[in-house]
Amino acid sequence: MVHTNVPLDPTKTGIAAGSLETSLEKLIIGQDEAIRQIVNIYQMYVTGLTAPGRPVGNFLFLGPTGSGKTRIVEATAECLLQNPRAVIKI
Repeated sequence: MVHTNVPLDPTKTGIAAGSLETSLEKLIIGQDEAIRQIVNIYQMYVTGLTAPGRPVGNFLFLGPTGSGKTRIVEATAECLLQNPRAVIKI
């Protein structure tokens, strides 16, 4: 059972996640599954189903060199924070 103090607003979730998905699809080609997973995590954050004070999400992108791992991270930061460098890379 999940208890949240934030009232769920499906219209807000749909609009915010829809705009993120549209923006990422314009910037990233061929990474539909990764975009879908990022949008799903973001939807949970927007609805208030994540722990307060915690990161929106932790992602681990794996793949060969040149497959677009860094680009999708930078595009997500650009869409959400208007700064493609606002990421932590390890």
